[in-house]
Amino acid sequence: DDKKPSQQVRVDTPKSFHHHPHRHRPRVAMADADLQAKFNKAVWLVRNGPKTDQPTTDQKLQVYSLYKQATCGDCAQPQPWAVQVEARAKHDAWSGRKGMSKETAMEEYIKLLATGDPNWEQHDALKDYKA
Repeated sequence: DDKKPSQQVRVDTPKSFHHHPHRHRPRVAMADADLQAKFNKAVWLVRNGPKTDQPTTDQKLQVYSLYKQATCGDCAQPQPWAVQVEARAKHDAWSGRKGMSKETAMEEYIKLLATGDPNWEQHDALKDYKA
């Protein structure tokens, strides 16, 4: 048998542990879970937080494209007609993120929120947030 061990199981792991790959999950998985939790919190705040200054169209497109890239990956939808201005702008913004990993998109989304409010994680509106 020339089978390679799965990536989550170390080569020197006794066979009795092979049916429990989660016991040997790399530390990166926890970082991903932390990133996902922080991203979910940021998305909630953007959707449910107080509406302050009206964001520019460019800012809205950045938020939209990062959200779509983080949650759906690369855009696989056909480009809308040019006369569908808003749909076309959203599509083009999302398509511009092609190849960006979901993790990077989450990090960039969080950074974008932090640019507008460095203390966003202490925002009063988050008292209603349920993880």
